[in-house]
Amino acid sequence: MLRYFFAVFLSIIFTLGAEGKYKVKYIVKKVPPRASIVADAKTGEILYASNPDIRTQPASMTKMMTLKLVFKALREKKISPKTMIRISAHAAEQKPSKIGFKEGDYITVRNAILALITKSANDVAVALAEHIGGSEKRFVRMMNNEARRLRMYSTTFCNASGWKNTSQLTTVRDMLKLSRALISEYPEFFPLFSTQVFYYKGKCHKNHNHLLGENGGITVDGLKTGFVCASGYNIAVTARKGHERVIVVVVGGKTAKKRDALVQWLLTCSFNKLAERRYLAENKRRSCAEKLLLLKSNNTNNNGHKNRNDNRNKSKKNHSSINQLLLNNTMATTSVNSNSQITFKKSDDYNKINSNTDIATNIALENNTKENNTDHERNNEENGKRETNSIEQRTQSSNENNGKSEQRSSGILGKSRRNMRRFL
Repeated sequence: MLRYFFAVFLSIIFTLGAEGKYKVKYIVKKVPPRASIVADAKTGEILYASNPDIRTQPASMTKMMTLKLVFKALREKKISPKTMIRISAHAAEQKPSKIGFKEGDYITVRNAILALITKSANDVAVALAEHIGGSEKRFVRMMNNEARRLRMYSTTFCNASGWKNTSQLTTVRDMLKLSRALISEYPEFFPLFSTQVFYYKGKCHKNHNHLLGENGGITVDGLKTGFVCASGYNIAVTARKGHERVIVVVVGGKTAKKRDALVQWLLTCSFNKLAERRYLAENKRRSCAEKLLLLKSNNTNNNGHKNRNDNRNKSKKNHSSINQLLLNNTMATTSVNSNSQITFKKSDDYNKINSNTDIATNIALENNTKENNTDHERNNEENGKRETNSIEQRTQSSNENNGKSEQRSSGILGKSRRNMRRFL
């Protein structure tokens, strides 16, 4: 009997141990998927990506879409920052994190926005959804429609707060699109994401994003954090350095510190990458500018030679064109003469008349030329005679005058000699 009981006892222990081992295999927790992405906020260019299309729960990053619809209602003037929002029973029943409102309490739209950004209050998110959409379900439809407009095809929203839900899924790539839309479409409301502390009814609510501020020349000024056991520690961050802005989304962090360290590393790497690109682009521009200057200087040096050659070529072309014009004119005259000869050969009578007239004209021209020649000869002879007579007359007159002057001079000299004799 004792042996029998001992055997039964051992079998029970072994079965319990086996069941315990069997249970341990399925009790192990699932590790949340890790994913990250970095992109340029202006161009949307992806600088780094790791598992960007893995679907996971967005957690409190869902409130970015809630805030986007609130900003849209403010721009369309459906609500104002001073509009009072009533807290319903459904909103008051939400689980933390929350402000702790009771049913029937009120909060302004401005304070509600700051409570979502800093405290990530679930009760305030539901209250805003009910006020804008009429109910949370209608507001969720608006969220999904806006997601489709932004081409967030891997995202489905089920609530306005981001509370854990297996069917509420998104990707890092879609959260990047949402973050970029908030920055570009609502720049007047975007500075609210940089608030670090929110005071409400004597309580201080700090922002869960501990990266806000400047660190190593990089200033982080948004956006939102989130945590759910199924997805781990999540964050969507935007930072700027100089004139450049970068967006980083990280999902699946084991702790908040490790998540923040990964974000800082991604920010430094991405800004260094952009700086290298900018440096290379500047060098290319400088090299291109130097090449252009060299080409201009070479062109200016060669322009003189080119102008000389061009002038020579132009002069050659002008000479050739002038020769062509002369040839064309000669051809035209010959063609005219040939045409005139062709016209003169129409009939024999016309040719006889033309021939007689030509002979008569030629005889007349010859007679005229002979008469003109004789007239010229006569005129030349008469002119020659006149010239000789005038020359002879001039010489005679000059001789006579010279003789008289000699006689006069001799008389004077004689008188002067006589007078000199008298004096002597």
